[in-house]
Amino acid sequence: MGDSAYKKRHKEQGLCTQCSRPALQWLTRCAEHSYTKKQSNLKYNLNHRKQILDLKKKWKKEFAEKGFCKKCGRPKDPDMDGDNLTCSLCIAKEIERQRCR
Repeated sequence: MGDSAYKKRHKEQGLCTQCSRPALQWLTRCAEHSYTKKQSNLKYNLNHRKQILDLKKKWKKEFAEKGFCKKCGRPKDPDMDGDNLTCSLCIAKEIERQRCR
């Protein structure tokens, strides 16, 4: 049985895809493996911060040139979004975030 079949089966059963212990709700890993993965991601992000930021800038520029939302990359609706660089959904989310502060 391949690794993808193993992970799929465990995911369907609500088990950690790494060790077969019960996974955290809404996740595919147990608490220990979730924490380990998070620490690994943080370390990677710290070590590659410049490359990550450069890549995000490149994507945002490409999105804007192609007429997509600068934040989420969804196609913008010219009737609803007009000349805005972000789509109406991202604008609504930002307004809600500002309201919650």
